[in-house]
Amino acid sequence: MERIKPGDRVSVEPAVSCRQCDQCLAGRPHTCRSLRFLGSPSQLDGALAEFLLKPGGTLVMVGILIEERISFDISRLRRKELRVQNVRRQNRCLDRALDLMASRTIDAGFMATHTFPFGHVQEAFETVFDHRDGVIKAMISVA
Repeated sequence: MERIKPGDRVSVEPAVSCRQCDQCLAGRPHTCRSLRFLGSPSQLDGALAEFLLKPGGTLVMVGILIEERISFDISRLRRKELRVQNVRRQNRCLDRALDLMASRTIDAGFMATHTFPFGHVQEAFETVFDHRDGVIKAMISVA
């Protein structure tokens, strides 16, 4: 990581690859055989996960799972009214999307409808969760 200074735009890639397996060495860290994610239970702390998975939320399965079958306690999913969604990760898509936004080829600014100071993280998540005040995307400022 290069040095950053106040005012720089930053993003966090929540995936942490091993950088040693055959997939990583072949330039495909998004399919790392030991891929872990920030904020995922029993993987890595971070990404404000303590505020996630409220009733009515979405459980997102990211990447290619090693297990052929996964079981869920359907009663818990039903009680919390959770949706399950699969997301296929693409190799280096985040960098391309950030480059397009930085060069102003695309303007994604209209999506950031709300900004909250870091001390109001809970309010930010609740605003998005409840779809309050016309929110599309809530940003959390750490400055």
